[in-house]
Amino acid sequence: MPENFSKQEINPIIDGDNLFENSNDSKFALGVFSPESVLNYGISQNSLIRGYLQLRANVYIDQENILGSESKRSDGTELDDDDERAVHFVTFERRLGSIAVIASLRLIIKSIDDSPLPIETTFLNILPEPIEAGGVEVSRFIFRHGEFDHQREIKAKMILAALAYVSTNELGPVFGVIEKRVKRSLSLFGVPSEDLSPPQLVEEGGENGANKHTTELIAVKINTDAIEKKFGKEAVNSMVIKTGEFIYWGDSEIKGDI
Repeated sequence: MPENFSKQEINPIIDGDNLFENSNDSKFALGVFSPESVLNYGISQNSLIRGYLQLRANVYIDQENILGSESKRSDGTELDDDDERAVHFVTFERRLGSIAVIASLRLIIKSIDDSPLPIETTFLNILPEPIEAGGVEVSRFIFRHGEFDHQREIKAKMILAALAYVSTNELGPVFGVIEKRVKRSLSLFGVPSEDLSPPQLVEEGGENGANKHTTELIAVKINTDAIEKKFGKEAVNSMVIKTGEFIYWGDSEIKGDI
């Protein structure tokens, strides 16, 4: 993380939302949002979704320079064409008088006669075969929490919630485009994957040229069976969340209404 970029700036802060009103002793909430709700967050004035999209902009544009500055919208959010065919997972933390957005991922789902997944475009003519309808690509995979134990717990719950969604909706296989260091980190955490391509240099940083750079990325197929074996089927089943709903956990030191 760049020295001049504080965690407070990375994590969007939402004031006055009633997310925790039905579980006001909990510290964390994980929600699943439909593509329709994400695309229409401005009309519905959904501050939780706006915060999620701001987290994506803060990390992918401002912090990591994966996307160029032209990708940031006027309200500080980031959206792209794949959001309309993705389901979105977001974790929030309850703080004194506010809520922080601390983690996200989305599952881009390929439908019949749908356009290629981003992985197929990035690795054009390199993947062994086209991805069929029902295939899923993990994207916007972000975790930003200052405490190691909470970070691991949040990561596990996000991964299990995504796996539960894939299993419940009979989707898969699951793919991703990741850096070597991320692949190693996920494997150590219990998310092994199979390389589908040699590492490929991909240009990132948008169109304006100021922050353009190349990153070595690998196309992978994620071993969902191994994830379920590591964490257990019961743990996966406990993380089934319908779109528009939340699960809560953690004992908050803040009691009563925020």
